[in-house]
Amino acid sequence: MEDIKVTSTIDQKTFFNISLLTYFRVRTVIIIIVAFALLQISVLTRPYFDLTEELIIIGLTFGIYFVIFPVTIYFKAKSAAVKTAYLRESKVYTINVDTSAYKGDTISASSSWNDINRLIEREKYF
Repeated sequence: MEDIKVTSTIDQKTFFNISLLTYFRVRTVIIIIVAFALLQISVLTRPYFDLTEELIIIGLTFGIYFVIFPVTIYFKAKSAAVKTAYLRESKVYTINVDTSAYKGDTISASSSWNDINRLIEREKYF
């Protein structure tokens, strides 16, 4: 079988999207929902209940998790993309029957198919 070679680079936008997907995975969203539910229970069990307090708590919760955290992730991803050389460089991925390997200017690795759980073929790379 002939080797399959793919050349790719990761830009800042792609790295930011990967960082967001890593942060907002299912387990994190479940933790956010549980924390919000506990916060709601603590507010609703108070002797007096005010709608403005409820709106403030909802606004702060969603503001922290869906505005402040993504903005922080953006700046950290931008900084990491600038500082990390192997993210900016072009890498060549070689896939054959025996191994899967990639090689760049400062980084290279190879692994057997026993170590790989899943490989996804996307049309835009071929």
